[in-house]
Parts: sequence; structure tokens; C-alpha cells
Amino acid sequence: MSQFNISQAAKITGKARSTIQRDIKKGRISINDGGNNAPVIDASELIRVYGTLHLDALQSDCSDTTPNDSIATPDKEGAAEVQQAVASGQGGSVAGVAAVKKAVTPTEKPVETANLEKEMENLRLRLKELEEDREERKEREKKLQQQMDKILEISTGQERRLLTYENKDKMPKKGFLNRLFAPES
Repeated sequence: MSQFNISQAAKITGKARSTIQRDIKKGRISINDGGNNAPVIDASELIRVYGTLHLDALQSDCSDTTPNDSIATPDKEGAAEVQQAVASGQGGSVAGVAAVKKAVTPTEKPVETANLEKEMENLRLRLKELEEDREERKEREKKLQQQMDKILEISTGQERRLLTYENKDKMPKKGFLNRLFAPES
């Protein structure tokens, strides 16, 4: 597979250079001599230790200094391109990065797609449940409003009857002297 120096490894893993150097010292990552006393790290080591590689970060940096015709074009046989890149010594070049990216990415995209599809299905189910719940609440609210209207009608009718009943039974109040001296009937 392709090999990267520590700076390139930091960019594609999203880790700090000090983290990568610490892992090298602790023996978590094995390094090779890339010439000129510069250590290089195999892409497989980075994948083993850090998981997914973000090769687009490295490719965008390299594409500014490298002509576009050297960038490898995607095809179905990414593994063959990785082997060709390693055999031709393009370890950290843009073509090597593109080859590694094609070899790593296809296995992860279906998993990510499946996870996103599951999440979308869960969200759709949740939305459907919420809509059903909303409809039930509207129906309950409508029934309660109808019951309240009936109760209000009944109570206002009873109040009217009570008011008219009380008024009929009452006779005009007699004055104090009239009640004292009036003959009883």
C-alpha cells in the first residue's frame, strides 16, 4: 500500500503529529525507512490504528502542486491501482493517495449508506407515529369541546329556569310599617 510521512499521516487521520509520534514511540504504529532518514508509515498501519482515512484532505493539498493529469481516474479495480502505485514508487503522491482512497472508500460507503437508510426509516416511522398521535389529540379535543358546549347549554338553560322560577315566587316586599300594622291574610 502507499506510504506517508508523519505530516501526511496526520492530515489523513485527522490526528495531531504529536499523537502519531507518540504512537510510534509506544509501538502502536510501525514505521519504515523512507530514505533520507525520514520515517514513512504504511497506509495499512494507519487504517489498523486509526480506522477511516480522510484522503481527500491530503489530495486537495497535493493537487495544488501536482498537474491534474497525474491524478488517477476511478475504476472498478482499486486494488490493482494500489499495487501499481506501490510498485512504481508513488507512495505519497497524488496518484498513490487516489489509489488508496479508492481501495478504502468502497467498503465503507455501503455501510454508511445502510446506516443512513436505517436512520431515515426510523425517522419516517417516528414521524408517522407523531402524525397519528396528533390526529388522535385533535379528535379528543373536538370531543371535549362538544361535551363542554353541551354542558354550557345545559347549565345556561338551568340558570334561566332558576332565575325565572325565583322571580315568580317572590312577591313585592312590604314595607316595615305595612307588615306591622297590616291585617294578616
